[in-house]
Amino acid sequence: MADIEINKTYYFFFEALKAGFVAQNYENRIMSIIGMCLSDLLIVEYQKSINWLQSIVEPYILKLGELAQLKQIDKNTQSLTCHILNLVSQLMSSLIQRQQNHNSTDIMANDSTASSVNTSFQVGNGHGAIVNTSNDERAIVNSLLIKLIPIYKQIISRNLSTDLIIIDKLFESISVTLSSNIACSNPQPENEITEAILNELIQMFYILNENSWRKFAYEVCRQILIIWWKNDKYKNNLSNLFLFSYQNAMKLMTRDMNWFHDHTDVVEQYCTCLAKLLKSKYYDLFEKLNEESLVYLLKFAQLGLQLPEQYTLRAVATFLEEFVKFTKLKNNLMEFLEKNSLNLLHIMMMGISGALPRHLVDILSGILYIFVKEYPQLTNSLLNQILIKNDFQPYGITQQSAATAESQTTSLHLSKEQKQGFVKSILSESSNKRKFKEIITEFSLICRGLINTQYAKETSQKF
Repeated sequence: MADIEINKTYYFFFEALKAGFVAQNYENRIMSIIGMCLSDLLIVEYQKSINWLQSIVEPYILKLGELAQLKQIDKNTQSLTCHILNLVSQLMSSLIQRQQNHNSTDIMANDSTASSVNTSFQVGNGHGAIVNTSNDERAIVNSLLIKLIPIYKQIISRNLSTDLIIIDKLFESISVTLSSNIACSNPQPENEITEAILNELIQMFYILNENSWRKFAYEVCRQILIIWWKNDKYKNNLSNLFLFSYQNAMKLMTRDMNWFHDHTDVVEQYCTCLAKLLKSKYYDLFEKLNEESLVYLLKFAQLGLQLPEQYTLRAVATFLEEFVKFTKLKNNLMEFLEKNSLNLLHIMMMGISGALPRHLVDILSGILYIFVKEYPQLTNSLLNQILIKNDFQPYGITQQSAATAESQTTSLHLSKEQKQGFVKSILSESSNKRKFKEIITEFSLICRGLINTQYAKETSQKF
């Protein structure tokens, strides 16, 4: 887009917003367009784009600050606060995404005017100090965060029950802005601004009510750990944050199972965060957990394996798969897993046999596959104990309530030979995941009394 076109587009939408006659549902779209315009302008007129960005967001920041000072809010105030947070997220999302696209295609390297552009701008750190920051999207993100975080802390600290939705939007907005730091290949620059942002973000979590630890709060926590963990200077504070997030997640288990079922989004996000940290090899964090803490973590996962929501179950399963692989790296953790896997495998077998819907069996088979691949002898021993010594039978048979009476008429009673054959079959297919899943699916169909049905034929055609 030519520079003159960018100017015209920006001024048109900026004046529309300033006039205040744009409907809320169109403001998000306009913010997205403005973000793309500013991103294009960053390439040729960096300082001008920064000034424009500040002129766009400043009125919204001021309004958000006014709303944060209210001691009581109604639905209209809640809606307006969420709307402003959405606008900030939309602006930053389009700006960051567009800028990353520019960087990936090396536009800056080919732009003859880039070298003559002022490549730094000054940002206050909230204490009167002025710091020069580098010319990239992170500098822009940090300049906004340092202004927004004190307002966010005001909202959190007033501890209103009506603020739960606002706080979730608040953390969503932070998550969007922090994504630029994660996507950037260069490490986060160490300066007063970034250190102040980290400290303020960590303080936010400590004043956060335990009921406000929801989906995006855990995601922001993970992003903070990934961005700053490699700097030894911050590891102590970050370790404490990781442990604090763990403690809040474990509090979910102190409620009844109905509460657990009603907050599957929190379970899903926490397990997703743990899985991503393990995949990225942030093993030092998990080594901070003692054996008792790890036991509670597995109990948390066991509860998660009993939830029928597909995305939640997949998140729990992904975490368990990564955790099992992680334990192979540490002798003490191998011993821990050997002592604490019996109930976990039993719950998986109950789910496969009928405790969970049929379409979720594939997810459970993935965890069992990792167990067989990483711990073949242990898996053999535990499955023999569960299936044969403890005379395991399908979920439909073991249930005694009237609600499961119909299942009892269709589920098959498993013979010892069937169970032995099942264990032998899956152990022999540790290098063939596709065949392994076929065996699990067939076993599940047998347990559910569906082995010779039309459904079974349709299922077998998928492999």
